[in-house]
Amino acid sequence: MDGILHIGYGHYVLIEKLVSLHPITSEPIKKSLRDASVAQKVFDATHGKKTRSVLLTTSGHLILTTFNTEAIVDRLKKHKEV
Repeated sequence: MDGILHIGYGHYVLIEKLVSLHPITSEPIKKSLRDASVAQKVFDATHGKKTRSVLLTTSGHLILTTFNTEAIVDRLKKHKEV
């Protein structure tokens, strides 16, 4: 699956670089987020809005987005159909 995925507010991610997608409410993701913050591997694409999900990339970066996980999965499915 190649291409780019719009994650909001003019931000895009290369689909081939995505490893996983998680809701922000997941405790393991909250711990990973704390660890990634210390390592400066967090990109906040929320523009100050509520974070709803976290994307994990192949480089180990965590990307915060305002879209819920279902909306991102729907976008990925639509992209795959094209």
